[in-house]
Amino acid sequence: MNERNSGEPEPEKNETEPINKTLKEIASELGFVETEKIQEVERQTIKASLILNTLFRSPKDEERFNNLIAQIQILGEPITEQENPKTGLSQIGLMAIRAATYFESGRLEDCKDEIYDIMIDLNNMVDRYPEISINLQKTEALYDAIKKELDRESKSQIKEKHDLNPEERRDLIAEKNLQELARRQEAGELEPYDYEVNYIWYLREMGKPVTRKDIQNHAIVIKPEEFEVLEFIEFINPSGEKVSIDFTDEDFDTTNPLIIFPEELGEENIEQEKQEPTSAELAKVCQEVLPEEECQEIASMELEDALKYSFSLLIKNGIKDPEGFLKEKGILQ
Repeated sequence: MNERNSGEPEPEKNETEPINKTLKEIASELGFVETEKIQEVERQTIKASLILNTLFRSPKDEERFNNLIAQIQILGEPITEQENPKTGLSQIGLMAIRAATYFESGRLEDCKDEIYDIMIDLNNMVDRYPEISINLQKTEALYDAIKKELDRESKSQIKEKHDLNPEERRDLIAEKNLQELARRQEAGELEPYDYEVNYIWYLREMGKPVTRKDIQNHAIVIKPEEFEVLEFIEFINPSGEKVSIDFTDEDFDTTNPLIIFPEELGEENIEQEKQEPTSAELAKVCQEVLPEEECQEIASMELEDALKYSFSLLIKNGIKDPEGFLKEKGILQ
């Protein structure tokens, strides 16, 4: 019998540390074997969850996360499609994979609900097939651990809510972001140095927002002393929308650095609408057909009037389909 020396202190344990690992073990014990494709979707899901904990999240980000969770289910179903006790266990194993993904994504409430469903289904399976050997205690211990973690998280949020004023809460968030930045850089998840602020200035002078392609795997860190110089930053979020942060806004926090992680950026929507042509551009195209004085008149008009006038002139000068002509020249879409 191995007993600890009563004089030795019991080491402090992080009860949530083995949750993800244990869920994967349960899935394997229940006969569910992850494919490489499922593992890849899990990684994408965890990556997609990072943006949900930032100020730049949007409904589209939540939708993408939920779609990836659903994709795990779709990919796993063919592995569990036969109707027999063994396959029934495998279906529960797929639930454990989803629970593990929720946990790694920081969705503790969803993880708890999934573990609860696993417990119910395993108990039902034992009742139906007494000959099957299942370790119910492992799942029950996980459920207790995740409830304790949620309780700690809830108490921490309540304490922050009641004990901190807005400025202190803002400083706490900034400190957490700095700690996360340091952790990810030390772990090799991010490049060890930040994206150059000079590049942000250069892109701004070019009239271009910062994109994920620009920063690659660097974090953007703008220090308080740089806010006055830059004045603002524009970037594309993961949904393809342009976001602008004005550093001169009176509500903007100028006391802490602004940190933007790579997953908070996306790429510009390549299907953006073509900019409306100018009357001068229309007149230049019409020079192929119309006299110079009429083209000058077109250039001096408002675009709507210029289009109407150019249509009538083009028809008079032998262009039977002025709309097709202007589309061919890139003036109309």
